[in-house]
Amino acid sequence: DLKPIKRDRLLKALSQSTKEHRAPPPSVHQQFGPKVTSTAHAEQLLMSQAQVLARQVTHGGNRHVPPEQWGMTVGQFNAFIDMCKRDKAAWNKLAASTERGKPAGVVNGYQINDAFVKPFTKGTGCGVALLLNPTRPHDAGVMLSHTWAEDILEVQNAVNDRAAADGAGENLVIWFCLFAIYQVEDGAGPMIAEQLKLDPFGCVIRSPSLAYMCVLVTSTQDPYERLWVVYELSVALDVLEERRQKGLPSTEFIKVEFSQAAW
Repeated sequence: DLKPIKRDRLLKALSQSTKEHRAPPPSVHQQFGPKVTSTAHAEQLLMSQAQVLARQVTHGGNRHVPPEQWGMTVGQFNAFIDMCKRDKAAWNKLAASTERGKPAGVVNGYQINDAFVKPFTKGTGCGVALLLNPTRPHDAGVMLSHTWAEDILEVQNAVNDRAAADGAGENLVIWFCLFAIYQVEDGAGPMIAEQLKLDPFGCVIRSPSLAYMCVLVTSTQDPYERLWVVYELSVALDVLEERRQKGLPSTEFIKVEFSQAAW
């Protein structure tokens, strides 16, 4: 039973991450989610751009770039999700599916991975984040802890709320495992097991460049039911304690962001 692990410390940390009182954004399911206006991705991302980006890669991909540099901006995150949503035929099919007990009307991370992430990155050796930054990997500023079974539109809503509250907006550099890890088991890049041996989640949370970790909470799944989220919180609590002992700011190291539907 993982629930008792550092339970008191966890509850204390999370109690300091109360939700801010700000006006709720438009419904995340209205016209495929919130409309994001930014110069961060003025040009629409296309599936056909993947191979063009792959030819520009100079950093060597996930096999050569350390995990803490598998970051991407919120603008790039939005650009990828928006690209997925523009394929309305595929999106509607995914939403209608009830496989793995998924409720109809929801598109989750597992589906985004199979339908879009793998085809976009196949043969490149790069996760989405490194492929969108072919010459200059980004050090993660915020680690996002979440579950793949969550509604991806609610996730996008929560990510953009967090970026707005942070003040960096779409320039905020995030680490989002679905887009950070090379998901294609094709030999062009490291296998998933090979990447997990690097303890990428722990590396990012312990990275000096990380400002904080944020747990994303949606209405579609309790994140604390996912073992990786529990592990990430455990590591974050250790880092929080280390920072406190060194006299560094620590109370804001763990944050929680709720999607609109989870309010």
